[in-house]
Amino acid sequence: MFGLNEKTDEHISNKQLSQLRSRLQGVDYIFFDEVSMLSCRDMYQISVRMAKIFNETELPWGGQNMIFAGDFAQLPPAIGHENASLYSRTVGSNSNSHLDQQAAIGKALWHQVTTVVILRENMRQKSQTKEDAQLRQTLTNMQYKACTPEDLVSLRSRISSNLPGCSSVKDKEFRNVSIITAFNIHKDEINKLGSLRFSKETSQPLVDFFSEDSISSSQERKKGKVSSQVSTISDCVQDTLWNQPHSSNSKCIPGKLSLCVGMPIMI
Repeated sequence: MFGLNEKTDEHISNKQLSQLRSRLQGVDYIFFDEVSMLSCRDMYQISVRMAKIFNETELPWGGQNMIFAGDFAQLPPAIGHENASLYSRTVGSNSNSHLDQQAAIGKALWHQVTTVVILRENMRQKSQTKEDAQLRQTLTNMQYKACTPEDLVSLRSRISSNLPGCSSVKDKEFRNVSIITAFNIHKDEINKLGSLRFSKETSQPLVDFFSEDSISSSQERKKGKVSSQVSTISDCVQDTLWNQPHSSNSKCIPGKLSLCVGMPIMI
């Protein structure tokens, strides 16, 4: 919306500025959802850019009405994580670099937001049984790392078990629900078995979608750095990559996705 990315600096061409002004003409309110994912430097860059767009260089956010929404118990900024977040206790303590100074200004901008509305009613889970109330309270405590012994007892009672009187993921009511696992490798196996079961029950073949992989390598020489792209992977190595569990790489990116029509999935 503001022509910003992780490589953006404060400079912008007149053409880009004109395009942004046209896009935001007549806008009086700016809504930012998932505010927990904004870093202090993001806040600084947004304010500086808006000041230029609306030609109000002395006013935070170009003098516009800002409405931020989100939950700080959820995701932190993608770059810098909690150390770069708006609630960071370290931002501003060291301002030796230009980037540190920008982050400190961004944190100061955030502290100018003084009107706060806290939403306390859980709209996704509103039934009123005793167990429902316990679940709501447990989820709230989990958000703030404040689980009580009662919360732990309640959570442990929900662990899948084959013992008589206990719930199990094998039960019919849990056939297509999401399952939380301790390790990604277990999640991968559950997904694999679930895909095979759904394919068999619906009499459909699984269609495999394969990644396109390449190898990149760089060599350094005394007079400079020379990079070369090697795009050939042997059939044996490629087949091994495709058949690895999705969690075998650092970003959990699957080498092969096996899907069929109507399969329940979560993105």
